[in-house]
Amino acid sequence: MPATPAIASRIVVGTYVAPDGTPASGTLRFIPSTTVQDVTGHIIVAPFPLEVVLDVAGSFSIELSVTDDPDAEQQDWKWHLTELLEITLEVDFLQHLSTSLLRI
Repeated sequence: MPATPAIASRIVVGTYVAPDGTPASGTLRFIPSTTVQDVTGHIIVAPFPLEVVLDVAGSFSIELSVTDDPDAEQQDWKWHLTELLEITLEVDFLQHLSTSLLRI
């Protein structure tokens, strides 16, 4: 049986700073907006949270699947990002992650 094709991914990086310029602390939670399957029906991205903790410099790095890969059946899905930072209460975003995107 042939291997299930994986979809492309990108490494998303960033740094959070508090209003006073000091590194922020907290966690980022990324959740796919749907279950993503390949053309054969195999689940390739499950709707489970991926979390990353900010390091001492307020920075993070996480590898995420792109949202527009042609090997995925779903083409209009997004990453739901929740920022759980000590400098804010809670902030939510929905973000497409395109194969052509080099920097957020």
